Amino acid sequence: MARAEMGAETIDPIRRRLLYLRWSMTFVPALVVFVYETIRHDILEPILHLSYGNLLAGLVTLCVAYGFSRAIFGIVDRLYAQLLAGVQEAAILQATIDERERLSRELHDGFAQLVSTLLTRLDIVAELVGAGRRTEALTEVARLRALTDELYIEIRETISGLRSDVQQKGFVRALRDYLERFEELHGLRVTLQADPIADVLPLPTAVTLFRIAQEALSNVRKHAEASRVLVRVTPSASGRLALTISDDGRGLAQLPTADQPNRTQGLAVMRERAECLGGTFRIESEPGRGTIVTVEIPLDRQTKE
Repeated sequence: MARAEMGAETIDPIRRRLLYLRWSMTFVPALVVFVYETIRHDILEPILHLSYGNLLAGLVTLCVAYGFSRAIFGIVDRLYAQLLAGVQEAAILQATIDERERLSRELHDGFAQLVSTLLTRLDIVAELVGAGRRTEALTEVARLRALTDELYIEIRETISGLRSDVQQKGFVRALRDYLERFEELHGLRVTLQADPIADVLPLPTAVTLFRIAQEALSNVRKHAEASRVLVRVTPSASGRLALTISDDGRGLAQLPTADQPNRTQGLAVMRERAECLGGTFRIESEPGRGTIVTVEIPLDRQTKE
């Protein structure tokens, strides 16, 4: 209900301005012609030569037309600003919806699977204890502890990821704060190199890039066995902004395939988000030489005017 009222509040002023613009375009040209003819025939013709009268009347009419065009373009500029604000608001709303869908997928594919595995292993432990197989039961308990630790890490990372604060802090500061928390939580050394131009990105673009960085770092934590990560946000000579996440982990002999759904889904999410910004997604990796994830978006389409 509130969202509908908010949309109506945005649309009604635009409609009023369009109505005003339509009537102005109808009556003002006629008024200009009337003013021109009145000045030329009733005021100037009796006292000036016809040519001078026409010239002076033309200059007066030109001034009136100029003032009219300034007013019309002022209305158009304000309408454009209102529409642009509406589009940005819709984009922020869509980014929020997308983030909720992402979180839903993570809860289903991450937490739900881990909890399901925990329940299965608890049943196994109960059977082993009932059968008096104490050693095997203790082994399963150790596995349960490892799974519980993993679930705890997943929950902390998700909670940390939700506190992006991009809107309040700006992209670079929010990303830096997130990387510091990530480094503290997971014991990885993370370095950030960011150009200040990243802070002039529109909010939806900044949030999307932030989520891509989160997804890439999540993959590093889960699969790379890395000790260092470098995150770079830099403009290129071709007018694009590049987000690069590189690690010194074990690398990949080949890219993940469809039979590795958790990893494939993460890559697909990053690719989809990059393409939504009109950009490209690329991953490079070799065994023992780490992995580099690169997202490039057109900078001229993203920076604020």
